[in-house]
Amino acid sequence: MLGCAPAALQQPTPRSDQPAPAPRTATTPPAAAVDAGAGPLDAGADTLATPQGDVDAGPALPLERIVIEPAYKLYERPRPKGKVAAAGADETLARWNVGGSGDPNFISSRASYHPGARVRVDTRVLAGRLPARLHRNLRTGRYPNVLSETSLLARSRKYGYWPFRICFEDGLRENQQLKGKTAIRMTIDGRGRVSAARLLSTKLEDPLVAQCLVDRSRTLTYPPPPRGRSIRFEMTVALWPGDAPVSRIGPPRGETHENPGQVDEAKLRGALEALLPDVARCYAAGLAQDPGLWGRLAFRLDLSEQGKLGPIREYESRFPDRKVRRCVARHLRALALGPPKGGALSLVVAYRLGSPPEPANAETPADAGPASPSDAGED
Repeated sequence: MLGCAPAALQQPTPRSDQPAPAPRTATTPPAAAVDAGAGPLDAGADTLATPQGDVDAGPALPLERIVIEPAYKLYERPRPKGKVAAAGADETLARWNVGGSGDPNFISSRASYHPGARVRVDTRVLAGRLPARLHRNLRTGRYPNVLSETSLLARSRKYGYWPFRICFEDGLRENQQLKGKTAIRMTIDGRGRVSAARLLSTKLEDPLVAQCLVDRSRTLTYPPPPRGRSIRFEMTVALWPGDAPVSRIGPPRGETHENPGQVDEAKLRGALEALLPDVARCYAAGLAQDPGLWGRLAFRLDLSEQGKLGPIREYESRFPDRKVRRCVARHLRALALGPPKGGALSLVVAYRLGSPPEPANAETPADAGPASPSDAGED
């Protein structure tokens, strides 16, 4: 039954000519609400019942370029274990959700495109004295295990980046426009442990995120200050969204979602595979107009207790070609899954079309801070 998928079905099956499409980051402009969907694709102006302008008549595309994701219940998307691994997978998925185009003005084609949330940490000593930087011992080749202003900043950035980003992304799931600086007053005791952390100010509109930043700052560790004397400093955490909305992992705060139904997973997978030739023709027609077209095409399906399929809605993804979206949605209307067991069911099905281009330069999060004292200039 869906929702209890075997581990082997948790990730899409890679094809021979395409890297394994584990959740990849795709993006839409930050202004778009990531979980609002693009609206029904089978009603009103978006009706798919008329054949005029249907992109379905294009040349066939090799099926190896299309991957079917394992379907999952709404708000129950499988994620890797571990918060950092899960956040990395979310960014990959966000990149796929935006997709790509040969248009140089498309958001993911721009040189400045960065799908992940942005984090920048800065520090300022308030009380106590630290050397500006440390120097390597010429005999041992090592740095003294003592805190300096440089290592204070470097370690705050290195070890705070992911904890702070995870706090922030939880807030972005509720408000994709969330951004701002938060100032935290911190005290390091003589052994390098954070003995106090207090919120000074925040520009964030979400107090839960600000409090999460304070809580995470208490987990940081540092080398002991010189002569074992405590140090007080101010840490400023600046946060702003990336170019890809963060995907939702649960219902909005304060809401519950009843989703008791179950559908046979093998039957659903077979039905989606049966549509592959039709999906390939939809995509091939899009490629004929834009050879650089790729991305994730995800839909929310709502089944009543009687098995009636509700309006087809694109969910979270923002595939770059509207005609391809409408074409695939029309074919999904033909799914006959029967009544779900246990009650009504909302689920998400998705295809990954094509593959992202290889990045010209592998980007590392510059705002994560130096990775080691030597990177921080401790020479």
